Amino acid sequence: MSKQIFSLFISFFLLSCGYNHEPIIQSLIADPEVVEPGGIVILTCNASDDEGADSYKDDNLTYTWDATAGAILQDYGGSTASWTAPAILGIYSISCIVEDPDHGSDIAMVNVTVQ
Repeated sequence: MSKQIFSLFISFFLLSCGYNHEPIIQSLIADPEVVEPGGIVILTCNASDDEGADSYKDDNLTYTWDATAGAILQDYGGSTASWTAPAILGIYSISCIVEDPDHGSDIAMVNVTVQ
């Protein structure tokens, strides 16, 4: 009998513990992908974090932008930012890290050509 109670307790405990679903970036868009020096690129990161049965709604996501050069100006709501191209011609990488409150994360990168 005590073995059944213990087993029931463990089952209840495991089912009540939440599991963090990490965010998923569906796309990272740079518009335009080719720009002149000093030009502006609009960046959009489409991500979701569906916690399913563990939560009544999606987690609030935070977005962290980075670039190999140029300047990132955010934020138009977190998931959108703008990038000002540097004066030097080349291919530059822009990344976005999406993180949920439980420290689950995803990262995506897009290249932009300055010519």
